[in-house]
Amino acid sequence: MLDREQDQDGESRELAQRAAEGDRAAFDALVTMHQAALMRFARALTRDATAAEDVFQETFLAAFRHIETFRGESAFRTWLFTIARRSAIRSARLRLAAAARLGGSDGP
Repeated sequence: MLDREQDQDGESRELAQRAAEGDRAAFDALVTMHQAALMRFARALTRDATAAEDVFQETFLAAFRHIETFRGESAFRTWLFTIARRSAIRSARLRLAAAARLGGSDGP
C-alpha cells in the first residue's frame, strides 16, 4: 500500500507541476485522482452533505487558482486537505455569524 501511495504522490506532484504551467488536463487528472478522498474528508469535517459539497467545490476552485503555490514539500493530498480544512472552518464561522445575526442558535 505504501508503494501505491508513493506512486500516487509522485504522479500528483508531476501533475501539479504541469497544471501550474497551464496544463488543464493535468489539473483535471488531479481532480479525478483525489475527488473521492476529498469528498470523504469534507463530509467528515462538516457532517453535512450540502456543506461538504460546498467545501469540495471551494477546495478544488482554490487549488486551481493557486496551484502554482504548491511547492511539493508535502504530499499534494496534504496540501489539498489543508485547503479543505480551512474552507470548512471559514464556512462554519460564516454560518455561525449568520445565525447570530438572525438570532438563531446553530452553534455551541
